[in-house]
Amino acid sequence: MDKVLKILIIRSAPMDILERARDYLKDRFEGAKISVLAQPGVKDELKKDSGIDEVILYDKGFFNVFKIGRMLLNKLREERFDLLVILYNNIEGKGYFHPNLISFFVAPKDIFIYDVEENYYKLRILRYLLRRFLVFLLNSLFYSVAGPLLLLGYVFIFFPLWLIHRMKVLLRRRVCRGQ
Repeated sequence: MDKVLKILIIRSAPMDILERARDYLKDRFEGAKISVLAQPGVKDELKKDSGIDEVILYDKGFFNVFKIGRMLLNKLREERFDLLVILYNNIEGKGYFHPNLISFFVAPKDIFIYDVEENYYKLRILRYLLRRFLVFLLNSLFYSVAGPLLLLGYVFIFFPLWLIHRMKVLLRRRVCRGQ
């Protein structure tokens, strides 16, 4: 990895994860300028933090592609960050589609994840987007194709087989009673 001079942390997890990530990045990349993208509600707390050089704010609420806005995205892209770090509050990255997508639009040299268990690894954005697309495609196929097929299978296969079985049982009982 080349010399890292500018780091952007997307605060998409609680403050304790941000503090651990900041400490890790300060140790690993000495002298790097650390900026944090966060909502206005934590501005004062972040400004007090001596390990953070710049606080960049977006609209209130959850981190969302639509709340960032084109102006802020352009500003972040013009900064030309060497490293962008997304904070995950879980290991799998579930619920982090918007931060991952925004990191792609910011276009830093590298994108890394720092998760709740202090794992630090590279986000491969194209692989991530392809996986998300495939999951979406499979889910939509299941609900649009497989769901009705299962229902039809139940109606035309399982139910008739169950009915035949019940009729055999009833016939055996009648035969047994007749003897």
